[in-house]
Amino acid sequence: GDPVELGRVDDIFVVDHATNNPTKRFDVDVTWFFRREHVDEDDMQDMELHERELFASKEKDTNPLAATYEGKCNIIHIAEVTHAIENQLKQPLNFFFMQSFDPHAPERQRISDLPPPVPAAAAAPPPPEAGGGAGEGADAAA
Repeated sequence: GDPVELGRVDDIFVVDHATNNPTKRFDVDVTWFFRREHVDEDDMQDMELHERELFASKEKDTNPLAATYEGKCNIIHIAEVTHAIENQLKQPLNFFFMQSFDPHAPERQRISDLPPPVPAAAAAPPPPEAGGGAGEGADAAA
């Protein structure tokens, strides 16, 4: 069946408790997602959700890799859903999200829309242009 708990692995790292330890343990930082059954009916206010829709959260923790994970699933923001991916959402281990749920927020304010993720290339500042910088432009205008 469907996995019970769903999380996104944000980081995998080695935990080396002793420098002479030949076996290393891998830990993972995980951001957790909520399913509709984890969200109070009053918060959802008669929302209609797709069967593969999740709620993002700020809930994070670190766990040993071997201790808690059953397998891999795919979770993407709705803005990243293309026609090809739309067909994949019919598969049991593919999910999407477009809202977050914060169980610690005031009642009826626990669900909020999330903006689409910024592509990695768009998040980086543009490289400086050759032969012209902000300083030269300011000098020319003075």
